[in-house]
Amino acid sequence: GRAPVLPEQHVARLDADATARLTDWARTRGVTLAGVLQGVWAVVLGALTGRDDVVFGTTTSGRPPELPGVESMVGLFINTLPVRLRTGASRTLAEVVQAAQRQHTELLPHQHLGLSRIQQDAGHGELFDTVLILENYPLDPDALRTAVPGLTLTGVQGRDATHYPLSLLVLPGEELTLRLDHAPDLVTAEEAAALAGRVLRLLAALPDAADLPLSRLELLGDEERTTLLGTYNATARSHPRHALREQLA
Repeated sequence: GRAPVLPEQHVARLDADATARLTDWARTRGVTLAGVLQGVWAVVLGALTGRDDVVFGTTTSGRPPELPGVESMVGLFINTLPVRLRTGASRTLAEVVQAAQRQHTELLPHQHLGLSRIQQDAGHGELFDTVLILENYPLDPDALRTAVPGLTLTGVQGRDATHYPLSLLVLPGEELTLRLDHAPDLVTAEEAAALAGRVLRLLAALPDAADLPLSRLELLGDEERTTLLGTYNATARSHPRHALREQLA
């Protein structure tokens, strides 16, 4: 197995206008931000791996609202569950997002199931190697400073990480913030930046391109497209203009 490696981080943001347009589109289509992100991540993973059937992990809060007093219980209730989506070339981005939304809704009553139990029932030791995390517990440092009378908190700092090669953490806000954690021995900083760029481009394009077939979506950046179509295909060579008999000789 691999030795544990502290992940490196790449942070990118969707500008405020694009974030507002994405939010409006999701509201119009009746899907949540979680559904949008799961659909987009599935499409990006499918393109990256060359597969049209992808599985990734996503985190759930794990605090069942029907449990009395759950809001005041101390402890980490987070659970990680697999999400499986199909991303065939003829499907549209809207269809993938809506499939993610339906799956999320149908799985709500079962989010307490532990990952080890799911792996056991599925007959696979490892179901996924990337994880998507939507952070929905904003931290207010000012509120913490006065949380306990007579006690002043001057600073809060933390560092979280997962053992997966790729982890996409998304923080909602006026500008949607993406933090792509990557194992540097498997994914370079350049590869992580390119991958985050694809996610951003797809999120920005979604409101206008939601009903196009996935095969028509543009995931590559300008540099990537130039490399694939130009650099890799720069096969032109100059040849002396002689008669064929002379060239053979």
